[in-house]
Amino acid sequence: MKHRLFIGISLPDPVIAQIIDLQHRLEGMGLPLMFDDPAKLHITVNFLGRVPEEKIPGVNKLLEKVTGQNFTFELVPSYLDCMY
Repeated sequence: MKHRLFIGISLPDPVIAQIIDLQHRLEGMGLPLMFDDPAKLHITVNFLGRVPEEKIPGVNKLLEKVTGQNFTFELVPSYLDCMY
């Protein structure tokens, strides 16, 4: 069986709160919009595609190696996008 995998970054709570506030303001405009559960909010870094189940442990091992390194970075959003 294959699974659709992606690499994502969790968002800090203050950022999620700001996004939820924006969602509430957009909902108040009466636009035909639907929003997903705020617990699912993330930044997708890369979509890996459909990965065979037997390769997932290797993908996890590589990601643990990379994410185990201690580094920080700053993201500055330049536009708002969505899935449709």
